[in-house]
Amino acid sequence: MADYRRDVLKILEANGCKFVRHATGSHDLWQSPHSKRRFVVQHDLSSKIAANSILKQAGLSDRL
Repeated sequence: MADYRRDVLKILEANGCKFVRHATGSHDLWQSPHSKRRFVVQHDLSSKIAANSILKQAGLSDRL
């Protein structure tokens, strides 16, 4: 089973996204300077589709 969390976090940090706080359950809340939105990142990110969705919410064109 693939784990995309490390790759997603690396891309988010490289593009200026900031960790805001730990959210409920196994999620973290992040904020993007590009989309001006907050979004959640799961601790167990095993879906490539979900990983790309997080990057899209952050306003990034990067894809895994």
